[in-house]
Amino acid sequence: MKTLNIKIQYLMFILVFIFLNIMNTYFLTVRELNRYIEPFTHTFVGEINQFFGNFVILFLLFIITTLLFKKAKTRVKALIYISLVLNFLIYTFGVFN
Repeated sequence: MKTLNIKIQYLMFILVFIFLNIMNTYFLTVRELNRYIEPFTHTFVGEINQFFGNFVILFLLFIITTLLFKKAKTRVKALIYISLVLNFLIYTFGVFN
């Protein structure tokens, strides 16, 4: 029972990691939420492509992290560090763009 609970917590962390990073990139690319970004048209197909592109990149980073680290705790720490670096890069590219 305890291992099932740990697996559920790990799965929830992965889902939250992917969801929050996708939401962050969306919030930084919407003109109403980020006044410093150059306006460009948001189409439905473009938004779907953005979602799938972000999901695939984050899932690829998750797979690479899984292959590099054996323990779940080090994977979680690595994903947190990756998230911080990605968010910092998104922020700096948005400010200096």
